[in-house]
Amino acid sequence: MSRFSSSRFHRLDFAPAQAWPWWLLCGLLAAMMAIGTGVSRMFDAQREQAAHDASRVQKEQLRRASRDVPPAPSLPKEQVDSVNDAITALNIPWPALLGAIESVRGESVALTLLEPRTQDQRVRLSAQADSMDQLVDFMEQLGRTAPFDGASPLRQELAAQSATSSPNAPMAAAATPRRHQLTFELHWRIAP
Repeated sequence: MSRFSSSRFHRLDFAPAQAWPWWLLCGLLAAMMAIGTGVSRMFDAQREQAAHDASRVQKEQLRRASRDVPPAPSLPKEQVDSVNDAITALNIPWPALLGAIESVRGESVALTLLEPRTQDQRVRLSAQADSMDQLVDFMEQLGRTAPFDGASPLRQELAAQSATSSPNAPMAAAATPRRHQLTFELHWRIAP
């Protein structure tokens, strides 16, 4: 017989294998799924609460910031009107108006007044010349020149011209030549 006979060696089973019952495995699996779902819902609820708290804090900060800002100072109506008039005066189409006046004005016509009225897009002009015919021609020709759309006379008069350059010098009535002066209004069509 061989030295290693089967009778001498016995198979030793230290941990006998027992099968888990199927119902216990299913119950354990269901419990683990329930715990996982509960934990997931808890984290979702915490995220929603944190977002809600952040939104509430942001709204509170905006409300505080809007309360802390002082209201804009109210200006008197006269000051607002004067600022608006100044802005309107700055928007007058000066290049077009002055270019048209200079293109028509001859050597014999001297401008003494140029007053824009932005409310109704009119310009008041006063001019002097040696004869009234020159002034009327100037007014009519300017009224037909773009950007102007018609002219209307307001006043005509004779103006004395001093022979000396000093404004304080006495004027001699007989020796002083008379110049004609015409004041008229022009309407312009350019939107300022």
